[in-house]
Order: sequence, then C-alpha cells, then structure tokens
Amino acid sequence: MAIVQRDYILRLIEEAAAALRRVLRLTADGEPGAAVREAQDAARALLGPMANALTTVDPATAAQLMGDPARLGAWAQLLAAEAAARRALDEGATADLVERRALAIALEAAARQPPDGGPEARSAVAMLRGRVDAALLPDRYQGLLAALDRSAAAGL
Repeated sequence: MAIVQRDYILRLIEEAAAALRRVLRLTADGEPGAAVREAQDAARALLGPMANALTTVDPATAAQLMGDPARLGAWAQLLAAEAAARRALDEGATADLVERRALAIALEAAARQPPDGGPEARSAVAMLRGRVDAALLPDRYQGLLAALDRSAAAGL
C-alpha cells in the first residue's frame, strides 16, 4: 500500500477515534441524540464515498469492499458507541441491531488481521461480547468468536 494512502487511512482512524471520544462524552453528558448524530457523521467520514453502500450490505460484503481492517475496527467502535447512545434514548431494539452489526464488523476486522494486530477490532469485540447474544449471530460470526477464544487461550 502506498505511504500516502496509508497516511490517509491513519488520519481517518485518528479522526474516528476523536469522534468516538465525543460520542461517549455526549452520551455520558445526557445528550444521546447528539451522540447518535455524531457517531453517524463520523462513520460516514470514515467510510468515505462508499458509506451508503457499506451501511446497507451485510458485514462480510462491507468488509470485503472496505478492505482495511483498522478502518473496520474503528467503524465497529463507532457503531458500538451509537448503540449505547440509542439505548440511552430508549431505542432498545435499534440498539440491539446496531450492536450485532458492530460485533459482526469487528469480527470481520479481527479475521483480517494478524493475531497481534487490530486493537480497534479487538477492543470492539471485547466491549460487545457481553452485550450481544452470540446465539443470535450467524454461524460465521459464532465461528469467528470461537477462533478468537482459541487464539486468546493459546496466548496469540
């Protein structure tokens, strides 16, 4: 990958991390509506011109189209923060859907990275595991969760 392209991607991820901090702060400050808008705006910026397509296709296709696992991990974190804000708005059903998508995106990111890489994806997976009923996930994601557990148990 060209250095300029990698620098651009790193800048996008840094901007997403800053937005994530704003979303979490807005939710904690009792402004979940503003937090949802901030999370969605940041996700659109992170995803770029393909944002509309990436948000409507299944997670595996989105991951294949997007390619970069670090961006996928950052997107998963933004989705998880959006879900928390939606839960604060008493939008539990929507929050559940967003959390499942966030976990699937995080698992797609983790599957595309070496075992020692992907702090964004692994962080999102860890955060979402306790919130999402794995039995509701498609078999592919249940398998990816099991593979992560095996690699963690092996110390990878």
